Amino acid sequence: MSSALSNRGLRSPSVCVAHFRGRLVRAPYVGRIFPVTVFHAPLETVDDFKKIANINRIPRHAVHVGFAEYYDLIEDLDRLLSSRALCPDLRVYEVPMPSNVQIPLDLLDEGILFCVGSLSIAERIAETGKSIVVVKPKFRRHLLEDLDNVFEAWMLNCSCSGSFPTDLIHEFMQLGIVEDVTETECTLDA
Repeated sequence: MSSALSNRGLRSPSVCVAHFRGRLVRAPYVGRIFPVTVFHAPLETVDDFKKIANINRIPRHAVHVGFAEYYDLIEDLDRLLSSRALCPDLRVYEVPMPSNVQIPLDLLDEGILFCVGSLSIAERIAETGKSIVVVKPKFRRHLLEDLDNVFEAWMLNCSCSGSFPTDLIHEFMQLGIVEDVTETECTLDA
């Protein structure tokens, strides 16, 4: 018998879950200067040209981070998520690849996994009893990216009592990530 997290795709009655959904609403590092890392992707495939043709039809979400800032922000979020009392055994990140910026060395840790399909992978690992934090940042890094600056995180098998710690949510706010209260409900369905 399996159950699912409402609208989140996670299936397992034995996995304790807390979910956070927010949105990056401003630049996370006000006053800091970052090098420009804009690149010009070659227009070679039909999809490349479709993106250019649809640029004015893409919903407008501001670009608050560039490529270098993106990984600085992921690094800061990782420090927050790994330093809490919940101390997960594994942190799983679903980030857009490829990137034209090298992943920082601090993120190449044995307790961190970068992957696609992070929830299903994390759920299988969590069923073994490991505590896991899954992070899906959809921060728009340039105008051609069809991302919406949404940030989602799940805590699986962590000492979370079903909700994210308020001090952690406050730290997210310091980085410009504001909780989306209309989308945070996450309960197991029967």
